[in-house]
Amino acid sequence: MVWALSCLAGVACLWAVAAGYLAFRLRISFRQALLYAPVKAVFIIRNDGPLPLAKGRGTIYVVSHRSRLDPAVMLSLLPADTLHILDHDTAKSWWMEPYRDLARTIPFNATHVFVSRRLVRLLRGNGSIAVYLPDDAEPDTRAFRLFRAVGRIALKADAAIVPIRLGAPGGAVSDRSRRAPIRAWPRPGLALSVVSPATIAELRQRPGETMITASNALFDRVAQTRICDKEHLGTSFMAVARAGRRFGNEHVIHLAGPGQVFTFGEILREARLIADRIARKTQEGDLVGLYLPGSTRLVPAFLATQSAGVGAVLLDNTVGPEVLSRTIQQAPIRKVLTSRQLTDETSQLMLAAMASAGARIQYLEDILDAAGAGHRLVAGLMRHRPVAHPSPDVPAVLLPANDGGGDLLPLSHRRLLASVAQAAARLRLRDARAFVSTLPPTHTVGLTVGMLLPLASGTPFRIQDSGDVDPTILNLDGTVIVLVPVDQAQTVVAAGQNDATHLRVIACRNGKSHAYVALPPLQPGIEILEAFAPAGETGLVTLSSASHRRAGTLGRVLPSLRHRLLHIPGIERGGQLQVSPSGMALPEGIYANDPDRPEASPQGWVDTGTLVSLDREGFIHWLGRADRFATLDGNQRPLSPVEAVAARAWPQSHHLAVAAEDRRKGERIVLLTTQIDADKATLRKLARSLGLEDSLLPSEIITIPALPLGKDGLPDEARAREIVAASVGRSRTKAA
Repeated sequence: MVWALSCLAGVACLWAVAAGYLAFRLRISFRQALLYAPVKAVFIIRNDGPLPLAKGRGTIYVVSHRSRLDPAVMLSLLPADTLHILDHDTAKSWWMEPYRDLARTIPFNATHVFVSRRLVRLLRGNGSIAVYLPDDAEPDTRAFRLFRAVGRIALKADAAIVPIRLGAPGGAVSDRSRRAPIRAWPRPGLALSVVSPATIAELRQRPGETMITASNALFDRVAQTRICDKEHLGTSFMAVARAGRRFGNEHVIHLAGPGQVFTFGEILREARLIADRIARKTQEGDLVGLYLPGSTRLVPAFLATQSAGVGAVLLDNTVGPEVLSRTIQQAPIRKVLTSRQLTDETSQLMLAAMASAGARIQYLEDILDAAGAGHRLVAGLMRHRPVAHPSPDVPAVLLPANDGGGDLLPLSHRRLLASVAQAAARLRLRDARAFVSTLPPTHTVGLTVGMLLPLASGTPFRIQDSGDVDPTILNLDGTVIVLVPVDQAQTVVAAGQNDATHLRVIACRNGKSHAYVALPPLQPGIEILEAFAPAGETGLVTLSSASHRRAGTLGRVLPSLRHRLLHIPGIERGGQLQVSPSGMALPEGIYANDPDRPEASPQGWVDTGTLVSLDREGFIHWLGRADRFATLDGNQRPLSPVEAVAARAWPQSHHLAVAAEDRRKGERIVLLTTQIDADKATLRKLARSLGLEDSLLPSEIITIPALPLGKDGLPDEARAREIVAASVGRSRTKAA
């Protein structure tokens, strides 16, 4: 009996000491700390400090409600005078009684919208409230009404918003299981993701967000908790390894081809074998080339470089042997991993060019065959552990630039994980049966969204070599997500008309083409989500979703992506889009042999070269490239918006705007079109709806049977100007 009492007294003393430490460190009351200490110990919750509070104004804590643990933790950590608006289950549960006594609570039915003057008065008096909103990347109409209500309250009270999310590190991406009831309990090993306080007015003052509505501003701010969640993951390999532990080694993840499937265990074990060999032959900061176009070895080889802490340079056949050889020498790349499966003539020419540039060619089959039984056993046991632990800010991968000049674009681990988390914040992945990408991994979006996102979320995926998606994938029972260039969307939609499949097609625009490609009409069971990834290093900029989708737009900018619009004369509600991606700094050693190359600034603005306009809810309308202008009365006016408006008005026809000579104004805008009944009134009405001034409209419309094309298949502007001049000459002859 004495021993039992002594043990109980010891436990009570440890409990009290832990509570005192937590109360001091987290700046909460001792009573709150007493109830929080056992929860923190059982669920292993990581929180670095006290939750932020906006001084001198009201605060709304917006909690992503995922489990029954959320209100218990928030009642223990938030200020004691916070009013908590709980769901019915939490407000009536017996186990929550001690926690409900820590602060004021009121029940709330989440199916109804609430806007209370009492809450506004409380916030105006510098009070604070905590609301629990459903954690969903694509909330339905009813769920999104809650964001409208909370955004309206925050706007009326000028209150600061503090989004909070409690979950496993990487859970915002890898939470693929069907959403369990709120009463479910999470697994241990949790972390708090908190975003700093900001009001709706402050969010609207940021570049490019002046026109955003209060509900969308709140939604994007809450989604940022999914982005800062990746800070706890470290490197891209750790994100994939964590998904492998969660879904199990037998979980099929890579659908390499018909009859070729690989599990997490097989891929991670093979990656460990390759990583051990790479680590012995390289040093930290070295670059290793991966030439594996269409090979099933690409995924384990890429993960091996991430595990070994070296930068992976993805190479393919998009450039010629001369450009590839120059890239090998400038980077410099001393080792290239390839596969013996590449036996075609093009691959052999590329390998010969790399070898002549000084790179050592290493075949993955030789590395794997040389591994003994003991080495394979150790690799199987250590498959989830990286060989090296590089900094998240070092280059994880270098991709070839889209201009074909042989330049490389470095992406850090932090940038890769941020891109993955941003896409996951827009997509509902828990219902996905498969993820198919026709964008190659050498493309920024093809790597982050087409390969890393499925790997980190546990979604079975396939990388197609061409735009023809395997019909066996499209016929799966469930939701299939397909990432394709916008010009291939029509083909995928036509091939995916199956009642057993819910097809979601992500049509990605690259901003290179001047012509606006119209998407096919919506059909039952098929969703089309538009995305925008400008040519260059910016990666994915916009993405539509079920709750944020509008026909004819590119969607809205991804959460936490800094962007701004440079004013262009004639565009009232838009301009030239610039973004500021993080983690783009060039590391030491890259292009060391090219002294004329300036280093990029990680906080600098990258010009996408694209003209866009915004509507009142922040949806972006594409207006074409910003590289062609006409000089009217000494002022430059872009030509692409005219073509974009004409393409929206008559999507089945072809259009080209040219700058023709004008005696009075210097130049004038003339539209060449294949639309027989094209008229200025239709263009003017549509242009004004997009926020374009009349000065951007054509002074003349000329109908022709077909646009003049050059040898490259693009419109020939020189011949187009000749057509305009000939048309003017005929008009003058008739007038005479």
